[in-house]
Amino acid sequence: MVFLQGCEIDIEPTSISGPTAITLRPNKFTDVTMNEYIYSDTGGVGVLNFVYTENDLPQVSNEELPNVEIRFRIEPADGIENDPANNVLSNGYAYSAKVNGTLTSPIPRPVGRLSNYVVRLEKDQRIVSVGYTASDVSGIYRVIGEAYYKGSFVTAKTSMVYVKIPDLREFDRKGYDSYKKMLWNFVGQTEFHISNNYVQSNKVGYALSDIAIYIIGAYAKNHNGDSNFIVRMTDASLPWGGMFWIGYTSSKDLIIYDRVDGYGNPYTITYDAYVHKRVYAPPHRTHRDGRNVDISSYSDDGSGNKDTSKYLSFDDIQEAVSNYNKIPHMEVWSVIEEADHYHLTCNIASNYYYPYEY
Repeated sequence: MVFLQGCEIDIEPTSISGPTAITLRPNKFTDVTMNEYIYSDTGGVGVLNFVYTENDLPQVSNEELPNVEIRFRIEPADGIENDPANNVLSNGYAYSAKVNGTLTSPIPRPVGRLSNYVVRLEKDQRIVSVGYTASDVSGIYRVIGEAYYKGSFVTAKTSMVYVKIPDLREFDRKGYDSYKKMLWNFVGQTEFHISNNYVQSNKVGYALSDIAIYIIGAYAKNHNGDSNFIVRMTDASLPWGGMFWIGYTSSKDLIIYDRVDGYGNPYTITYDAYVHKRVYAPPHRTHRDGRNVDISSYSDDGSGNKDTSKYLSFDDIQEAVSNYNKIPHMEVWSVIEEADHYHLTCNIASNYYYPYEY
């Protein structure tokens, strides 16, 4: 059965002009809840090296280098025509939130943070190293180091950072058996996240197609042999993983503290209840690394709508998961109930956020 389509986007750093190009894992920051953590491991933190040669600073001798100041900033480097991470909002100016109390549009995108934003060179110093802590939002980021000599701009150097979970694959939106009977329908796309069906390569992909069959079997067993249940999948992960920003309104205010802009300036962003669509914000605290999939508590009707006549109970899906896990004698899948759906986690996949998932 074929269920994975497309291939991983492979970006070779050597193809990028500039001093460095690195790939880092998306982080989780303390700006969401007290249970979120900034990761200090090498997966989400890297070092960028900026080299300023004599040709870059032709009027500056080695002795004069202490008069050179390097000013760093970060900006998104992807756009509508180059959006492999599915994290660029085409009509971003239609959405707003309060930034430091002022209504702002577009909603600022988290870009990560640097260890230093201003560095003054020392005598004979031509290389500047700066630490970069990746954003929790996947995508492409540009770190720019502008050189100023005695306050006047001279030149700029650029490093590219690719923030992504490696080895994610697109899971087939529709699955059929050999008799062309539909087994699952993967839905839930919105203008904010069109590509919501990415999972970790083979492990999650195969396990997900298999558990769908077990769910149909458990439903049939407990509902008079009705095998016409279609598993309705709604969300897995984005193509490059990271924060699964949604775009919806809520009955509660959401305040995110301690974010910084591309120049290192801190800001607070507020999404008012019933008013602001939440872009670059929770929910979906998991769904970041291709291990988690939501399953509707109702069958799909084959056209992307819920069939409310076919209800999948928690007992049904628990039975399916238990029966599946008995085959390899290990907990491949675990399941929890969430409102109108069930949240499945594939435990044999790589946990890029261990031990803090939520």
